[in-house]
Amino acid sequence: TPPTLHTPQQLRPRYGHTRTPPSPTYSPTVAATLWPHTDSSKPYILPNSCGPPVDPVSPCFRTSCLEAFTYFFNQFESYPWSTGEIDALFRVMVFPYLEKLPIEGIHSPTALLKLFSAWSKQPRCFVLLVKHAEGQPTMCALPHIMRLLGSPKARPSVTGTILEMVERLLTLEDYEGDARIPAEPALAIDTAAVARLNLRERLNYGSCLLLPHVGSLLAYLHSRLTASKRRSRLSRQELSVLSRVSELASDPITSDSLLRLLLPLLGRGRQEPPETVVTDLLTSVGNLISQVAQPHTYLRSLAPLFGTVSHVTPRKLLSSVLESISKRCDGDKALMSGVQLVVGLNAWDARWVEQPDFIRRLDAFKQVHASLDAGEIGPDIGAIIIHNCFYILRKVG
Repeated sequence: TPPTLHTPQQLRPRYGHTRTPPSPTYSPTVAATLWPHTDSSKPYILPNSCGPPVDPVSPCFRTSCLEAFTYFFNQFESYPWSTGEIDALFRVMVFPYLEKLPIEGIHSPTALLKLFSAWSKQPRCFVLLVKHAEGQPTMCALPHIMRLLGSPKARPSVTGTILEMVERLLTLEDYEGDARIPAEPALAIDTAAVARLNLRERLNYGSCLLLPHVGSLLAYLHSRLTASKRRSRLSRQELSVLSRVSELASDPITSDSLLRLLLPLLGRGRQEPPETVVTDLLTSVGNLISQVAQPHTYLRSLAPLFGTVSHVTPRKLLSSVLESISKRCDGDKALMSGVQLVVGLNAWDARWVEQPDFIRRLDAFKQVHASLDAGEIGPDIGAIIIHNCFYILRKVG
């Protein structure tokens, strides 16, 4: 009969807290599994006195062990892990099964993926996702997780779990405590790639870990956008991840391809989607437009949005996108003046929350008439102004 952790798992919530400090090896079977692989066992094992360490080949046994560790990581966030404990965990429970994860994990979240998900909930544990086997930099969790995400056979429950992990890596603040987890050897951050992004704010550690996988994430989101005939098929996690990972994008070709899918998506449907959805999509559009070679070519695609988007925050984002395009085309004075007209038509009063600045808007309308008489407004800016006027008439009516 294969060993089982069922009984210790039933008792664990009742006696695990009595240990000071708590230890992941309070389960006797887990301790017996990992102990032969720790440094503390070496004085007690004579050379050639026994065979190789027992490999937990039983799927039930392995799953029970992984569930025990997942429970422990979730419950004891500040446990002072030792190098031996972490190395034993990886040697027995992680490294032997990493290459199988993209194959075995397509149907539902496996126990190993749930352990990785538990690590993604704590910035202190982020480093464990990039701990690799000695001399094998590719033998670590994060690349295999991305391979699983990109599998066309992965079920929604699996991709949803991974996207939640990615969202946490992108958003959670860095761990500032002293009780760091010994995870050497681990993949180093590509500081040159971080510097090339030229971001205003400091990038958190989780986002730095995802930098090598931005292309994979965008490719997955591109495939989802291509397959989604209806906006409702895009999940909240996908929209949130897209809005954040697009800030890390640097490939003009991928950015251009995503923009061609995103902009029609924003204008699709009779009813305007929720504000959070529009905000995430427009944030993504703004980030991606800053990467394409010819941002002014998207002005005509942006024009209908000035007639359909009604929420305050998204309309402010639309103006910001236009200003970003204007800065990229600083040699085109006609475009720059036209963008300022559109921004003036959508001006907001700085003294009042979400209140239009009617004085600036009326002045902008007067400037529009003067520019039309002088023939200074191009067709792209003209289309935006027309859609904006229809929006104002509809709101007033």
